[in-house]
Amino acid sequence: MVPRPGDSVRYSEVSESGETMTYSTTTRRRRLVAGAVAGLLAATAVPLGAAHAATPASPAENLTATFVAALPDGSSPIVVDGVRDAGYPADAAAIDNAKNGAATADVVSATSGQLRATWDGRVLYLLVEVADGTPSYNATLPEWGGSSATDFDGVEFALDFWNDKLDKFEDDDGLFTVSRDGKLSYVPNAGVVNHSSVHAFTGNREYSNRIRDFAVTDGPTGYTVELALEIQGAPLVNGTSFGIETMIGDSPADGSARDARVYWSHSDNGYPASSQDHPMDWGNVILGGWDGNAAFAFDDWDLRNQLRWAESSSLVKGVWSADSQAALDAALANGHAVLDAETATDAEAQARVDAAAAQLRQAIAGLRWVDDRYPDPMDLPEQLTLPDPWTFFDGSAVASPADWWGEDGRRAELLDLAQFYEYGYKPGAPDAFSITGITEVPANPGWCFPGWGCIIPPSPAHPGIEVSISYGGVTAPMTFDLYLPSDEERTASGHEGPVPVVLSFGGYIPEYTAAGFAVLNVPTSVTTDDRNSPWGTRAGTFRTFFPYTRDGDPDEISNEMAAAWGASRAIDALELAVADGLDLAGAGTADSLVSADDLAVTGFSINGKYAFVSGVFDDRIDVTMPSAAGSTGPAPYRYASTEVHDYAWGSSSGSEVMGDTIRHNPGRTTELFRRFLEPFHFYERVDGAHGYGLRLPYDQNDLVATLAPRAIVVNHTLDDYADNSEGDALSLTVAKLTYEWLGYDGDDLVKYNYRDSGGHGEDATHRARASEYLDHYFYGSTMTPEVATALSTDPFLADGAYDRYFGGLETIAPWMHSRDISMEVALDPVAIIAGESGAVDVSVTGANLADRELTATLLDGEDEIASVPLEADPSGTWKGRFALDPVPAAGEYLVRVTVAGQDATAEATLTVRDAPTEEQLGAGPRDEISGPASAAPGDTITVHVGASHAGQAVEAWLFSTPRLIGRATVGAAGTIAVTIPDDVETGSHRLAVLAADGTVIGWYSIEIRLAADPSAALGATGADVASTWWIAVILLAAGAGGVGFSLVRRRRQPVA
Repeated sequence: MVPRPGDSVRYSEVSESGETMTYSTTTRRRRLVAGAVAGLLAATAVPLGAAHAATPASPAENLTATFVAALPDGSSPIVVDGVRDAGYPADAAAIDNAKNGAATADVVSATSGQLRATWDGRVLYLLVEVADGTPSYNATLPEWGGSSATDFDGVEFALDFWNDKLDKFEDDDGLFTVSRDGKLSYVPNAGVVNHSSVHAFTGNREYSNRIRDFAVTDGPTGYTVELALEIQGAPLVNGTSFGIETMIGDSPADGSARDARVYWSHSDNGYPASSQDHPMDWGNVILGGWDGNAAFAFDDWDLRNQLRWAESSSLVKGVWSADSQAALDAALANGHAVLDAETATDAEAQARVDAAAAQLRQAIAGLRWVDDRYPDPMDLPEQLTLPDPWTFFDGSAVASPADWWGEDGRRAELLDLAQFYEYGYKPGAPDAFSITGITEVPANPGWCFPGWGCIIPPSPAHPGIEVSISYGGVTAPMTFDLYLPSDEERTASGHEGPVPVVLSFGGYIPEYTAAGFAVLNVPTSVTTDDRNSPWGTRAGTFRTFFPYTRDGDPDEISNEMAAAWGASRAIDALELAVADGLDLAGAGTADSLVSADDLAVTGFSINGKYAFVSGVFDDRIDVTMPSAAGSTGPAPYRYASTEVHDYAWGSSSGSEVMGDTIRHNPGRTTELFRRFLEPFHFYERVDGAHGYGLRLPYDQNDLVATLAPRAIVVNHTLDDYADNSEGDALSLTVAKLTYEWLGYDGDDLVKYNYRDSGGHGEDATHRARASEYLDHYFYGSTMTPEVATALSTDPFLADGAYDRYFGGLETIAPWMHSRDISMEVALDPVAIIAGESGAVDVSVTGANLADRELTATLLDGEDEIASVPLEADPSGTWKGRFALDPVPAAGEYLVRVTVAGQDATAEATLTVRDAPTEEQLGAGPRDEISGPASAAPGDTITVHVGASHAGQAVEAWLFSTPRLIGRATVGAAGTIAVTIPDDVETGSHRLAVLAADGTVIGWYSIEIRLAADPSAALGATGADVASTWWIAVILLAAGAGGVGFSLVRRRRQPVA
């Protein structure tokens, strides 16, 4: 086993005579702690060979690890002592790809080696036998620890546990070296300790604890390194592979840097070597030789490792529900009891240990967050595509824009979800806030280098606004530096009076003051970005009021939200200075120089993330301008260039994803947010997915959409792939759908400020274009065509990248058409007569029209004749009426219905005809229709048009002076009902029925008589009047009786 601090260690050397000498020494080596494996046994193997931009030219080598069965007592036949046991195969892989000390060119080296591999069920053993006759040692190397030294002989091991061959540093990729004299070291990362070897650095949050044991035997002509790796969690079957590289580092003498590196698999000098960021050409060690029945050797590592992890700082404490915590406590107690009682190594002992490990694994997986206002991330469903912003968390529809706004609206829900799961809740305004002074800050010469530029640009003298902030009994100061444009800059920009203010997380930005804007610095000391603490130590002004205690704090607030709080306090200070008209250190009064109502915010890289969150969570900010922000900024977690993406301008080599954010800087998000990744395998890819965080009930594009109707300008660089330049653009394009659905001009409010090249950076080009946009936004100026085009173009959409790699926008956002407006317009009538007064009723039905503003416009070409607002009735039909007096000349006219703030339109054609003439009747068919021979004014009569016209829209006219008396649709029986107007003169008329296009269907003669004429009941069908005399008598009698009854009733009414 691996020696621990204070252990007596067996160390073997081969003497010059060839005799192996073994002796003991006390070493300083600690037991490995970190990285739990709960859930690993359920994991599946990851396919090999994903393509990436930095693909090596040579394929990875393969080596089969032969299986050795357990001994009768259950122990392993392999003893880790630096000596080749009989269980190792006879065949070995050659380690002979010799490179120079920098691994950039092939060399001839006398140093070489052989690699053998075997496995006993749960442990993989690697044996490297090195031929090197020039021993070299470094006495200062730690027994186990970080060191950048390369002046010694040793074997470097690289392990990509899940072997997904992704050209990216993942939480299962790590390197470490075993020296010729038996010390284990790794290269520490001074900037981000969490990037130090995940397999060797015990302080790494995701430390794997997979190095079970190692040993070395040394001699004058070479040495042997033996390594045992725990492989539980992967499928323990033939065919499972692990990414492994071995590199023999050859130093010619003590204190001399290596002059050769000899690799097993790596051979392409154009592909980076010995880098945990680049595992694509590491070899594949493949499990084989097991017959499916032979016994595995006893191993209690799974249980021990889970106990270690659950009881270490790797697992946050005091934030779990009572039931799930109780289950964990019981499993921990049982696990310890089993280990304390276990002395055997047989199959029954293994079963007891495995049962305890399974109970503990289930308890860890069953932990649930104590705050249950929303479900624990582990209980949320996966969604590969972007979630629907127009559906509430409970699944109900956001049916109209009205459902977006308000305390119970979807926008408020999205902001609440983001605070609960990702950023932590933003504290409210301070209990007390005051300006304690305004000082004049002297000019700063900056930190500049001739020919290279300035790391810190010079800044002019400026006022500093000093404030006092209090929450409860805690008070702390802050100072906000305000940089004002000079008089010359104001004149050049044309900005008179109070100017807009750009809040900056990056200090003074001269391009903005030169463009006539003020810059207000938000000090990043409000919070910290400590990447050298694996648990994200938090400090700064914000933590004075809201200290961070990881354990027992379910209300954790991230650094991003702390920075947003700082921006809000800067705005408070600005508003107070303007309201009080304070003198700005002799420059003038605040109310005359700056506007607290016209605000933008910006920042670069981590500060870009701060700027984005600040804009999202403070509605006082009009324009949000994050620069190269990426993950935890605007970029969606579900979409990133995790595989090679080729563009017209170059190829990506991977981008920042959710796991990177959590590992790179734990303070950027909350502890709860970590639970959206697969535990202990952050980079596990789900088939069909293009990113991570699939259980997140929203994505960052939704937060961009919450900015509406405010503006966002993303500053980025096309080839800043690592910071997901593609993702930022995609997020904006998808968010524009919501802008437009809400009725806002997304093209004007959502802007892509991309430069062509330069990687991770921001320059004057970005700021010049941003300044033009700020002028446009705040002053209504017109941008130059070049800038307007650039800012309105999503370069990745134009390049076709979304179609090539993600299936297109309709796949990325499958809901994008679910709120599309559809309309059908109906006119009644569809034709009217020129010259007369007339009315046309407009009715509109369709989808997604609730709470909209609809207008119908009558157009002659594009010239407006009349316009009328439409109102919705209870059935959801929108109605309005054109009252035309007079009706325009004969012709075709367009009725266009529009929706305020939307591109949606619907149209219908209104026909205006001249009235028909007597001559048209003469040419038309007579007696093709029939009806009563006479009628009185006010009568409704039935006219037979003919069943062949059923369903046809027709018009009824009276002649000789043409008069339209009705429109109707012919019924199934071939009839229409026509009402005779009250003011029609008595006498002979002709009643004609015309089709909607003015064609005469037929006409017949009708006598308009005074009311109560008995002949009204007789039709003009040629009936014999004499043969129907009795009908007239009956009708007359009935009529008389009716009249009589009516008279009697009238006479009796006064008496009643």
